Amino acid sequence: MAQIEESAELNRNADDAWRAFGAWEAVADWHPMLERVEADGNQPGARRRAYTKDGQEQVERLVSRDEASRSYRYAMVETGLPVENYMAEFRIDAVDADHSKVTWTARFDEIGRKGEGAEAVRGFFEAGVKALASSCPSSGI
Repeated sequence: MAQIEESAELNRNADDAWRAFGAWEAVADWHPMLERVEADGNQPGARRRAYTKDGQEQVERLVSRDEASRSYRYAMVETGLPVENYMAEFRIDAVDADHSKVTWTARFDEIGRKGEGAEAVRGFFEAGVKALASSCPSSGI
Protein backbone atom coordinates (compact mmCIF):
# COMPACT_ATOMS: atom_id res chain seq x y z
CA MET A 1 0.00 0.00 0.00
CA ALA A 2 1.34 3.42 -0.96
CA GLN A 3 1.16 6.35 1.42
CA ILE A 4 1.63 9.99 0.42
CA GLU A 5 1.87 13.02 2.68
CA GLU A 6 2.46 16.63 1.70
CA SER A 7 2.32 19.59 4.05
CA ALA A 8 3.12 23.29 4.25
CA GLU A 9 3.05 25.99 6.88
CA LEU A 10 0.55 28.79 6.33
CA ASN A 11 0.94 32.36 7.57
CA ARG A 12 -2.65 32.30 8.72
CA ASN A 13 -4.54 31.38 11.88
CA ALA A 14 -5.80 27.77 11.72
CA ASP A 15 -9.47 28.68 12.16
CA ASP A 16 -9.26 31.36 9.44
CA ALA A 17 -7.43 28.94 7.12
CA TRP A 18 -10.07 26.26 7.70
CA ARG A 19 -12.88 28.71 6.92
CA ALA A 20 -11.09 29.79 3.74
CA PHE A 21 -9.87 26.40 2.47
CA GLY A 22 -11.67 23.61 4.32
CA ALA A 23 -14.99 23.46 2.53
CA TRP A 24 -15.39 20.15 0.68
CA GLU A 25 -16.45 21.89 -2.53
CA ALA A 26 -13.85 24.72 -2.34
CA VAL A 27 -10.78 22.82 -3.52
CA ALA A 28 -11.07 24.22 -7.06
CA ASP A 29 -10.93 27.75 -5.62
CA TRP A 30 -7.32 27.24 -4.53
CA HIS A 31 -5.86 24.20 -6.33
CA PRO A 32 -3.95 25.27 -9.47
CA MET A 33 -4.54 21.97 -11.34
CA LEU A 34 -8.33 22.07 -11.08
CA GLU A 35 -10.68 23.74 -13.53
CA ARG A 36 -13.82 23.29 -11.46
CA VAL A 37 -15.54 21.11 -8.86
CA GLU A 38 -19.20 20.17 -8.62
CA ALA A 39 -20.35 18.95 -5.20
CA ASP A 40 -23.71 17.82 -3.89
CA GLY A 41 -23.15 18.94 -0.30
CA ASN A 42 -20.59 19.35 2.48
CA GLN A 43 -21.66 16.51 4.81
CA PRO A 44 -20.51 12.85 4.97
CA GLY A 45 -21.81 10.96 1.97
CA ALA A 46 -21.59 14.00 -0.31
CA ARG A 47 -19.83 13.53 -3.61
CA ARG A 48 -17.70 15.92 -5.57
CA ARG A 49 -16.69 15.65 -9.20
CA ALA A 50 -13.35 17.33 -9.87
CA TYR A 51 -12.36 18.43 -13.38
CA THR A 52 -8.66 19.04 -14.00
CA LYS A 53 -7.29 21.65 -16.37
CA ASP A 54 -5.87 18.85 -18.54
CA GLY A 55 -9.31 17.28 -19.09
CA GLN A 56 -9.39 14.50 -16.51
CA GLU A 57 -12.14 14.03 -13.97
CA GLN A 58 -12.70 12.02 -10.84
CA VAL A 59 -15.45 11.48 -8.30
CA GLU A 60 -14.79 11.46 -4.56
CA ARG A 61 -17.08 10.71 -1.60
CA LEU A 62 -16.82 12.58 1.70
CA VAL A 63 -16.39 9.96 4.44
CA SER A 64 -16.14 12.21 7.49
CA ARG A 65 -15.82 15.85 8.41
CA ASP A 66 -14.66 17.14 11.79
CA GLU A 67 -14.93 20.88 12.35
CA ALA A 68 -13.19 20.64 15.76
CA SER A 69 -10.06 19.07 14.27
CA ARG A 70 -10.40 21.05 11.02
CA SER A 71 -10.23 17.93 8.86
CA TYR A 72 -12.11 15.77 6.40
CA ARG A 73 -11.56 12.29 4.99
CA TYR A 74 -12.66 11.13 1.58
CA ALA A 75 -12.59 8.09 -0.69
CA MET A 76 -12.05 7.91 -4.43
CA VAL A 77 -15.12 6.58 -6.24
CA GLU A 78 -14.11 7.03 -9.91
CA THR A 79 -10.73 8.01 -11.33
CA GLY A 80 -8.43 7.56 -14.28
CA LEU A 81 -5.47 7.32 -11.91
CA PRO A 82 -3.87 3.89 -11.51
CA VAL A 83 -5.04 3.56 -7.89
CA GLU A 84 -7.68 1.67 -5.92
CA ASN A 85 -8.77 1.52 -2.27
CA TYR A 86 -7.90 5.23 -2.07
CA MET A 87 -8.58 7.05 1.22
CA ALA A 88 -7.32 10.58 1.88
CA GLU A 89 -7.39 13.21 4.60
CA PHE A 90 -7.11 16.99 4.38
CA ARG A 91 -6.44 18.82 7.65
CA ILE A 92 -5.33 22.17 9.02
CA ASP A 93 -3.60 22.25 12.42
CA ALA A 94 -2.63 25.22 14.55
CA VAL A 95 1.09 25.92 14.85
CA ASP A 96 0.67 29.05 16.97
CA ALA A 97 -1.80 31.94 17.18
CA ASP A 98 -0.88 33.26 13.72
CA HIS A 99 0.29 30.18 11.81
CA SER A 100 -1.11 26.85 10.78
CA LYS A 101 -0.03 23.74 8.92
CA VAL A 102 -1.98 22.11 6.10
CA THR A 103 -1.42 18.37 5.70
CA TRP A 104 -2.83 16.23 2.91
CA THR A 105 -2.38 12.47 3.15
CA ALA A 106 -3.56 9.46 1.16
CA ARG A 107 -3.24 5.69 1.32
CA PHE A 108 -4.02 3.51 -1.67
CA ASP A 109 -3.06 0.47 -3.67
CA GLU A 110 -1.32 1.07 -6.95
CA ILE A 111 -2.46 -0.75 -10.04
CA GLY A 112 -0.40 -0.93 -13.18
CA ARG A 113 3.18 0.35 -13.25
CA LYS A 114 4.60 0.64 -9.73
CA GLY A 115 5.13 4.24 -8.66
CA GLU A 116 2.91 5.81 -11.33
CA GLY A 117 -0.09 6.33 -9.04
CA ALA A 118 2.05 7.55 -6.15
CA GLU A 119 3.83 10.03 -8.41
CA ALA A 120 0.53 11.44 -9.70
CA VAL A 121 -0.99 11.79 -6.23
CA ARG A 122 2.18 13.34 -4.79
CA GLY A 123 2.34 15.88 -7.61
CA PHE A 124 -1.30 16.86 -7.10
CA PHE A 125 -0.97 17.19 -3.32
CA GLU A 126 2.31 19.09 -3.59
CA ALA A 127 0.83 21.61 -6.05
CA GLY A 128 -2.14 22.09 -3.71
CA VAL A 129 -0.25 22.70 -0.48
CA LYS A 130 2.22 25.01 -2.25
CA ALA A 131 -0.68 27.03 -3.63
CA LEU A 132 -2.17 27.34 -0.14
CA ALA A 133 1.16 28.44 1.33
CA SER A 134 1.68 31.06 -1.38
CA SER A 135 -1.86 32.38 -0.86
CA CYS A 136 -0.93 33.22 2.75
CA PRO A 137 2.20 35.39 2.33
CA SER A 138 4.29 36.39 5.29
CA SER A 139 3.57 39.78 6.76
CA GLY A 140 7.31 40.44 6.84
CA ILE A 141 7.34 40.99 10.58
